[in-house]
Amino acid sequence: MKPRHQLDLHDVDPMVARAQALAQGLRTYHPTEDLPPALWETAYLLQEGADIQRPVAERLRILGLMATTLDQFFAVDVPVWRAQANDDPVLAQRLQAMPLQIESITQRVSTMLRTDILPRLTDEAGIHICAPAELEDIAQQWVRRFFQLRVYPLLTPLAVDPGHPFPFISSFSLNLLVELHPEGYEAWEPANYARIKVPRLLPRFIHVPVGADQGAPGQTKRCFLQSEEMLRFFLPDLFPGLVVHGAYLFRVIRAAEPRPTKSNPLQRHSRQQELSLPVVRLDVEQSMPDAIFNWLVDHLNAPAFACYRMPDQIGELQLVELANILDGIDPGAAANPWSKLP
Repeated sequence: MKPRHQLDLHDVDPMVARAQALAQGLRTYHPTEDLPPALWETAYLLQEGADIQRPVAERLRILGLMATTLDQFFAVDVPVWRAQANDDPVLAQRLQAMPLQIESITQRVSTMLRTDILPRLTDEAGIHICAPAELEDIAQQWVRRFFQLRVYPLLTPLAVDPGHPFPFISSFSLNLLVELHPEGYEAWEPANYARIKVPRLLPRFIHVPVGADQGAPGQTKRCFLQSEEMLRFFLPDLFPGLVVHGAYLFRVIRAAEPRPTKSNPLQRHSRQQELSLPVVRLDVEQSMPDAIFNWLVDHLNAPAFACYRMPDQIGELQLVELANILDGIDPGAAANPWSKLP
């Protein structure tokens, strides 16, 4: 009989065994580049996610885990570094080096997705990430009905003007900053802005089952829209009488709430304390104009070293959700109760 502490890999689900091997590799990993220990796990997962010998779904899950560890680094470690940097030259140096390190990581992920993983999703599984404007009329009609019935009721556009202060932006939320002008406006007139939060109740990828799934003979094609692109497409419906001059995605990470202490293990934080948590990272899409970017940074009081123009997608495309789609866990069917419209 085998001792209880000995594990026969034949008794373990292959996916579990691979996850265990991944965790074991982290224990002995040492990066070749000069990175602070707090970023070693992120670098290791990026390395493993780049392994083309792994199945695509597994690589997506690893990169999704990498994105989560990077988020936690900003929420937990960066606030400590900032608080201690004045008295610790090592931490001050790490903060100074951090922008280039993070940009290198995000650029590698972007290149990997664009040139390798997303094309393989199309070639191997027929999964296409489509834009609303590319769809045929019948598919656009389905998308419009979906938006009107299932998305529109969830939206709460918030104006930002002299009469409306800049709203609180919750941590990890994905948002659109919309630049608006009245019809017939002059070029010198200042813009108005509105903020729309992409509803978290929506799946990040919405399957369009009508008029978009016809592939070439012998091929299966499945078309998915990103929820934020659907929202961007229908912005004119949300602002009748106004001209939508631009709409730009951004995402905020705030410092994590302090953990309960031994003296007060049931400590609860007030809403006011939550509102006071500082922004420790701001991601914006590459196309955001400099003037709007600077305006947003100023209103969020975001530190310059933690503001990033993302080369492609924000929030790493919700990579685990893509993996679920690839494995047959379709948010447009199984997990999404809105897949069938009335």
